[in-house]
Amino acid sequence: MNQLIELTKHIKNKELREKVVKVIKETELYNKDFKKYKREDLDRAGSVFGVSSSSMGPVERDIISHTIQVTELVIETAKVFEKNYGLKLDMDSLVAGSVLHDIMKAFEFHRDEDDDLVPTGMPLDHTTLAIAELYHQNFPEDVIHIVASHPGDSGTVSPRSFEAIIFHHVDSMCSVVEYYIETKKKMQQKLMALRRQELLKLNEQSKPTPDA
Repeated sequence: MNQLIELTKHIKNKELREKVVKVIKETELYNKDFKKYKREDLDRAGSVFGVSSSSMGPVERDIISHTIQVTELVIETAKVFEKNYGLKLDMDSLVAGSVLHDIMKAFEFHRDEDDDLVPTGMPLDHTTLAIAELYHQNFPEDVIHIVASHPGDSGTVSPRSFEAIIFHHVDSMCSVVEYYIETKKKMQQKLMALRRQELLKLNEQSKPTPDA
């Protein structure tokens, strides 16, 4: 959690910064019917995601690590666009949207006793839930739009501002890279498991058979 709060230092507007920190620290949802869904500890929170063009299936990722990487890259990307194209971007909204875009996934999945990620039964996806919570807390519309449109064409709202477009593409790029890394680990684990099975089989075959 502290790592996410540290990212909010990039938000210059004090009121917005405090709003973002409040959401990071908030462990309950506002709607009374949704209070039964408890938030996973952010330091342990993760999510399951996949890439449609891959046959490797879904993989897990850590919410905080993903958010830090995306936010750092978003800040640097925005600086390049401002420097080379003369754009004046709303960095506060961009950082706020980045920090909050996946935080509601902590209500979608929790860790079981084996530390595996399992769905909580939350009937709303993390994006819809975030929109509802941020709207309720009177966040600026630009921040809500960045969060609402971050899935891109696969979501209900397409990015309509430079900030939202930048964020969507940076988030997507990071997701593809993370998926590649995690599926590579997955393949290595499968290969190691197969090798262990083969070694066990060879050991069994090499054992001398007792005389009849």
